[in-house]
Amino acid sequence: MTIIIFFDLHIPSNVVKICNSIRNKSGIYLIINLKNSKIYVGSASDLSNRLRAHARGTKSNIPLQNSIKVHGLNNFVFIIIEFCAIPILYSREQFYMFLFQPEYNIFKLAGSPRGWKHSEKSKKQISEARIGHTPSEQARLNISIAQRGTLNHRFGKSAVNAIIIHVLSVKDNQLVQSFSSQVATAKWLKVNESSVRRYIKSGKPFKNLYYITRKS
Repeated sequence: MTIIIFFDLHIPSNVVKICNSIRNKSGIYLIINLKNSKIYVGSASDLSNRLRAHARGTKSNIPLQNSIKVHGLNNFVFIIIEFCAIPILYSREQFYMFLFQPEYNIFKLAGSPRGWKHSEKSKKQISEARIGHTPSEQARLNISIAQRGTLNHRFGKSAVNAIIIHVLSVKDNQLVQSFSSQVATAKWLKVNESSVRRYIKSGKPFKNLYYITRKS
C-alpha cells in the first residue's frame, strides 16, 4: 500500500497544489501533529475539499483546530493512507480508527457527526472493518516516521544539487524509503552517518535487509 504525505500546510500556495493533485478523489486520510504525534482519522468523497476545510478551519474537527491554533499548521502533516470508493468510505475509516486509536476524533464510530445513522449494511461493513486488510509494515513505518518529523522532503519542491538516498529491499529490490540526506537515512536506520556512507560505497546489504544507494 502506498501512502502520500503532504507537508507545509501553512503555505496557501502549497495547499492549492496539493488540492489540485487530489481533486475529485475519495479516500481515507490522517492529520498528524508532529509535536505530540496525536492523530485525526477522516474520510472524504473529495479529499481536496476536506483538506481545504481543515486548512481554513471551517467545518473541521474542533479538538484538531484548537491544537492547530496552539502548535501552528506548519507542525501538521496531511497523509492520504488509502484511496477507495465512496460506498466503502465509512467502513475503511472505521478500520483505521480501530488501528490508530486517534486522539483528535470526538466520535469513535465513523460517520457519527451530525446525527448520521448507519444502515444495517453499513453497520455490517463497519463491524467487518476490524478484519479488513492490514497496512503493510512499511506503510506503518512511513507513518511512524512522519509522526517523528524525520521525513524531510517537501511537496512539489526539489533543492538544487540535492541528493537522494534510496533504501531498497534485499528481498525484491523494491523501494522501501527515500531520504534527502545521509543524516536522515542514518536516523531511520538507527546507525551513524559513517555507516550509511560505508554501505553506499560498498554496495553490501545492510543487515541483509536493505541496499542503500545514492543519486545526486
